[in-house]
Amino acid sequence: MRLRNILKLRRNQRGSTVVEFAIVAPVLLTMILGSLDVGYALYARSILGGAIQKAARDSGLETGAGRGCEIDYGVLQHISGLLKVNVLKTHTMESFCDLTDTQRQALFNSAENKENSILFLRRNYVSFSDVGEMEEFTDSDDDGVCDRGEPFEDLSGDDEWGERGANGQGGARATVLYSAGLHFRRIFPAYKLIGGKEFMTVEATTILRNQPYSQNQNPAALIKNCTMDDL
Repeated sequence: MRLRNILKLRRNQRGSTVVEFAIVAPVLLTMILGSLDVGYALYARSILGGAIQKAARDSGLETGAGRGCEIDYGVLQHISGLLKVNVLKTHTMESFCDLTDTQRQALFNSAENKENSILFLRRNYVSFSDVGEMEEFTDSDDDGVCDRGEPFEDLSGDDEWGERGANGQGGARATVLYSAGLHFRRIFPAYKLIGGKEFMTVEATTILRNQPYSQNQNPAALIKNCTMDDL
């Protein structure tokens, strides 16, 4: 009798669907939330990219010279439809632009604004081929690093060997790299299921050339010497 009941129980499939769903549900839920999270990140990057493209075009015009802060504030207004930007509530464009670059960055890093913050970068170069390249130097010891007092062309004007170009919008005909990094809290909890990070950063970058609104001459590179620290 007992053996018959055991065999009957083995053939009984009632409730198996519930067990199968319990096994599949966590995986399925993670995939759905993960897809929504990725989709939202792509949407955020698209919104930011559109704002950066417009801001870069406006900055390259003669009317955009000296208006970099106002244009950056316009980017904040553009993305405010996607994320809550507390800076727009506490600062008008005038008060925002009265701050120095350091003060504006400190403002975004403050506790009340760090949840949704954005970092802008403008760097100007002589030509498109200079973007991302290091300043030329005489590599006397063939180690690939400018050191031991080796001479280099200080195109950035900061007295240190590094990437070509200088911070800022530059003048007429300058090639400008304009980028922004948006740091925000994820709105879908998929990261909790896979041990991910609570915050996400998306970036948008564009490279354009300023309009030739004046006969701007490229500054002559000064010859400087690298540090002597390794001697």
